[in-house]
Amino acid sequence: MVVGITSMRSTRSPRQLKQKIPFIFSSIISLVLLAFLVLSLSPSQPLVEKPFTITYLPFGLALLFIFLFATASIFLRRVHGVLIAGFVTTFLLFRLFGLRHPFFVLLLILLFVVLELFFSSKQS
Repeated sequence: MVVGITSMRSTRSPRQLKQKIPFIFSSIISLVLLAFLVLSLSPSQPLVEKPFTITYLPFGLALLFIFLFATASIFLRRVHGVLIAGFVTTFLLFRLFGLRHPFFVLLLILLFVVLELFFSSKQS
């Protein structure tokens, strides 16, 4: 019995590729801004001194979230992009606040696994 050879072309339509273009641009722009922020500015250098001190750390975490979300959304669904970016950002916030015990990492992993199961069950 002879089995036909299927074509090896991509299964994505041009419309689906056009929907990914904003994610590609936002990923590149956020990566460039994040690299500029990390390489050129000191983390202890304040952005605004008076009336209260604002550092560059929240902007760096926001840029990291945007970069991870956009990059993951190119290859996966948007929900997975939010989950991946949220996991990494929350992990870094835990490290920043001194929550370095493995139990916190385990709780964080379990939380995001439950969220993934919740969102994947709504899809089917």
